[in-house]
Amino acid sequence: MTDVNRRAVKIARKNLKINGVRNAEVRWGSLYGPVRGEKFDTIITNPPVHAGKDVLREIVINAPRHLNDGGLLQLVIKTKQGAKYIKALMDDHFTEVRELAKGSGYRVYAGIA
Repeated sequence: MTDVNRRAVKIARKNLKINGVRNAEVRWGSLYGPVRGEKFDTIITNPPVHAGKDVLREIVINAPRHLNDGGLLQLVIKTKQGAKYIKALMDDHFTEVRELAKGSGYRVYAGIA
């Protein structure tokens, strides 16, 4: 897990410990910086609602560089704050994009690398 907010990192580490999770770690830093050069099977993100299009764009366009072949990016986005934009970006950068869920003003997209 990565987060730019030091308090969020501290709380996430505490939650891992409380819940006995041993196969995860939390790193401080912006977006993919803390995992530079690493690849994953899945990236899951629920970016802050007001992160802005630049942050959302960076998450989407750089995800394939951090995913193994066939890897998955799952992203939650507010319907009225960029869902169409994110879907179009994902269509451009992933081999397949699915809408996994929608409701209460949010959508969940999955992009397969």
